[in-house]
Amino acid sequence: MPIPVPKSAREAWGPEVADDVANWADEVRDQAVSRDEFRKVIGRLDRVENEMEVRFANVEERLSRIEDRLTQMDARFDAIHAQMNERFDAMNERLDERSDRIDERLGQMNDRIDERLGQMNDRIDEKLGQ
Repeated sequence: MPIPVPKSAREAWGPEVADDVANWADEVRDQAVSRDEFRKVIGRLDRVENEMEVRFANVEERLSRIEDRLTQMDARFDAIHAQMNERFDAMNERLDERSDRIDERLGQMNDRIDERLGQMNDRIDEKLGQ
């Protein structure tokens, strides 16, 4: 059934325009969603929205737990890093001490060798000078 155009509109627009408007209104009505369908769709969308809110809350909770774990891991890594730095510093100190002792011993050995070579040169000079 075509949508009737009010008499005043038909008189103001003329019969041709009024028929075009009536046909256009019929096409719009044919493509429109009924109120019952609209309510059903809205109800479904409400359920989907509620379900998505629950899912998003679960995702946020999981992300929060993951962030907490990462924070704990960062703290552990920081502690291990500090501990390793302390150990390396202690090792460096011991190596420096050993290196200093070795340098000292090598210096003493060098002094003795120089002294003996000097004595040997003196003896050679004495024997050659005779």
